[in-house]
Amino acid sequence: MLDALMMGGSPELLQKQRPPRPPEGFSPFEPGPKAAVRPTGLYENILRRVAPYGVRGVIWYQGEDDDARGWHAFYDESMKALIQSWRRLWKRELPFLQVELAPLHEGLGKALNYAVIREKQRDVMDALPGVHNVCILDAGAARNIHVRKKRPVGERLALLARKYVYGEMELLADSPRLCSVGRADSTVSLKFLYSGSGLFWKKTSCRPLYVEADGSMVAPEIDVCEDTVTLHSDIFSKAKQIKVRYCEENYCEAALFNSAGLPAFPFSVCLNR
Repeated sequence: MLDALMMGGSPELLQKQRPPRPPEGFSPFEPGPKAAVRPTGLYENILRRVAPYGVRGVIWYQGEDDDARGWHAFYDESMKALIQSWRRLWKRELPFLQVELAPLHEGLGKALNYAVIREKQRDVMDALPGVHNVCILDAGAARNIHVRKKRPVGERLALLARKYVYGEMELLADSPRLCSVGRADSTVSLKFLYSGSGLFWKKTSCRPLYVEADGSMVAPEIDVCEDTVTLHSDIFSKAKQIKVRYCEENYCEAALFNSAGLPAFPFSVCLNR
């Protein structure tokens, strides 16, 4: 209305110039020739028209809609197919930098299977060369799907790009990732890649680590030294099975970081005697 008045028009003129309303029950997401998400619509009408445009790589931050639609179980296959199709289109191995989903609480209009999608995103990283992930478990908002902490997301993507796209291989750009586990008497040892000059553990407002010994919850002592996290509990020495799970919830808060301040990827392990 303000625009109409500034252009010398009137509210009545504005009313007359409004476009017609869509039909009752119309949705741009329903199948059809003009649907925004019709099969191959974006690929054929946008991507193929610009490829092979001169790009160095792709930043991909998506997955919330797949979760809402219940497509979490095959997210990895969908993403691998997308990456491979884009690489065929560009006729080269385009680097893909993925942002794993931020923490978000469960509920109506909220996270359903975010932990599964994060795992699927890492499966894609493991399955295809030139795919690298950003972990933002410390940047989520319990009730807001749109993270307000934008800076760490951008900075971590920039680190990965500098390292894997522009060749600054000396950079510590990757989040810590569990690489080996072991148990001995009353201890469980967790060793990580990409620890830098050493890991550190931060206190959080919600529980990031769940440990079970023969099906019963345990609250072990946590010791962090260089690239290894060691859990101590007398209960471990008699347990036949120990399960350790870190940040495998839809909403969680990162507690483990490397020396560059990058949060560790989620993990779950099971150790049997």
